[in-house]
Order: sequence, then C-alpha cells, then structure tokens
Amino acid sequence: MKKVKKTGKHLIVNIYSCGKMPNHSQLYKFIERLVKLVKMNALIKPYIVEGATYNPGITGFIIIETSHISIHTFEAKKFIALDIYSCIDFDHKLVLKEISKEFDTQEIDPMVIAR
Repeated sequence: MKKVKKTGKHLIVNIYSCGKMPNHSQLYKFIERLVKLVKMNALIKPYIVEGATYNPGITGFIIIETSHISIHTFEAKKFIALDIYSCIDFDHKLVLKEISKEFDTQEIDPMVIAR
C-alpha cells in the first residue's frame, strides 16, 4: 500500500469545567478571533444556533477557505466541544491557550490528528 502524504490538521478539543459559558455574541466574537489566530480566511460569517431545549447550549460554526471551525456548548455540564480542521497547518498550541483564557478552565483534553 502506498503511503499518502498527510496535508491537514484536525484539532479536536474537549473542554471541561468551564468557568465562563459563552452567550451568542461571545461565541460569535470568539470564532472570529480563532479564524485570525490560526491565520485563516473566513468564507462566511460565523453562524450561531440555539441547541435543543432538553440539552441547553449553543453551536457556532464557520466555513474557512481551508475547511471549518465548529463549537458546541453544553450549559448544564459546563462542557464545550471544539473542532478545527484545515488542509494547511496551524499552531494548535495558540488555540489551546486562547481556549483556557476564554472559558476560564484548565481542564482541556486536546487531540491533534494529521489528515
């Protein structure tokens, strides 16, 4: 089997015990900051939607020219799931620092996958 060169990075982050859960406006601004932080170009503005009433939270996503960023919040659990996928490399350590500051937590479980 021929080995294929991997050209992308997928950052998957589970964020626990969030001291600050974002509202719509805060999540929108955070997504805009992430796009700049990873030096990407947005193809659309961030889109924020309300979650299901039985599992309160909000979801935000943005299409970037190299793929996407998505964030799902779960208010009752103080939990956030974040994904950034790009077909070009980015500094995921900067993203992790920003997450810690933004959501007031040190309980961050990241996975970095070469794709």
